[in-house]
Amino acid sequence: MKLDYSVDSTRKQSRYRVECYLFVPRSLGINRYSYPREHFYSDVQGYIRFKTPVISFRTLADADDPLSPLATIDASIDALRFEPRSAPVRRRLSHELRMFGCIARVQLRDRVAVLRKALRRLPHAVDPQAVAVKDIYTLAERLLADLTVLLGAWRQRRIEFVAGDLPPVVCETFAFTDEYLSQLFEQKITSLVAEISAQDQPLLAELRERLCDALLAERRYRKAVGYEGADDGDAELFIFRRSMLKKLVNSVLWLEILKQKDGRRLSDVGAAIAAGFAMAFALTITIVGSRWVLADTWAFVAAGTITYIFKDRIKDWLKGFFSSQTGRWLADYTTEIRDPVSGRDIGRCRESFSYLDPATTAPEVLARRHRDSTSPIEPEAKPEVVIKYEKEIRLSSACLIERLHLADYEINDIMRFSMAQFLVRADDPIAVLPVYDPETDAVSRREFRKTYHLNLVMVMRCAGSPATMRRIRVIFDKHGIRRLEEA
Repeated sequence: MKLDYSVDSTRKQSRYRVECYLFVPRSLGINRYSYPREHFYSDVQGYIRFKTPVISFRTLADADDPLSPLATIDASIDALRFEPRSAPVRRRLSHELRMFGCIARVQLRDRVAVLRKALRRLPHAVDPQAVAVKDIYTLAERLLADLTVLLGAWRQRRIEFVAGDLPPVVCETFAFTDEYLSQLFEQKITSLVAEISAQDQPLLAELRERLCDALLAERRYRKAVGYEGADDGDAELFIFRRSMLKKLVNSVLWLEILKQKDGRRLSDVGAAIAAGFAMAFALTITIVGSRWVLADTWAFVAAGTITYIFKDRIKDWLKGFFSSQTGRWLADYTTEIRDPVSGRDIGRCRESFSYLDPATTAPEVLARRHRDSTSPIEPEAKPEVVIKYEKEIRLSSACLIERLHLADYEINDIMRFSMAQFLVRADDPIAVLPVYDPETDAVSRREFRKTYHLNLVMVMRCAGSPATMRRIRVIFDKHGIRRLEEA
């Protein structure tokens, strides 16, 4: 799941609340004992990062436009010539070089996606003068022209980083970003060539040739400057380096998260109160019991043993009581969100997990879950366990003043959830049933796929706005997820 949070610069703080209700088939054996909260959090992996700013190719290539990182790159290069040891300027220059790569990546991805979609819509039998064919040629030519301008503006500054006047760290950052952009360019153009080849459309032969010329020219540039290609050297090392370059460039958008358990001190206080109350009870019973039971008799031993049992149970009962009561207003984990560029905390995320009784689940959530039921009694035929995962996010705009390119920021919250534990008790994915065929007058055994449905209802709330609700159906079998549907 990927959620977007907007940080409004006109407000001191932006607050969001996300409630995820998981309706799990009871036949999978998922409950608070077989799947406690610790297992759930170990199955969840989260990433929080800035959303890449959306800036057009033309704006990105214009060094006179303040939105383009090139403007800051040029200013930082000039500043480093006067102050070569300035750490803040070096950090800013390295930041802007990688930001340029991130923005170019998103623009290239989106432009290529539009062109591939147009290619897939093109019918096989089409008039050479058809508008759809002209549109495809125009889109492709404009893409190649914009890429030529963009890479030209970027590589025009290459001499500044190979002349030896700048610190090595920023020179290496430029080289890594340049190599990443070159690989990305060839990869995306190659995907267009593959799409045209799959169409087997003679009208697109000329366009395919132009695209091949462009990617071969980029490959020649990479060899000329010493960057390795997919056909050079060890293929395993190429994939490793490709992943490293991607992480290095995109890390400029990453945010640091510092996660810790919430409410530990209050829980310890509750445990201490429980232990003290249990000890007071034991001492009281001992004092009262000593009046009629002699200390050297077996009755005293029995009374002391029974008292200890009650003391131990009372302590555990009270600890459970305090834990259940404090859990109502305490989260399981609190995560501090920090901007590594400024070193400031920009927000906080609080997470909680619990099992719910279906009868006490919010009526609007149950209504969304069973909206497509064909009968009022249908929910009774598919009993489910309800899991609620809730997170509250608070983001501060005042701590983002050192970021450029946007007045208002958006943050991506990416969550990956492993369903491995849900598959352990699933049945065989194939069911064999006898089926009578009237045409052959015979009974044959046919295979049918057996799947399970996990329904996820999400309720998203933002301060000052009405709640948004969505329902996703995850269809899976014992081998894993088959598909996802928005119900």
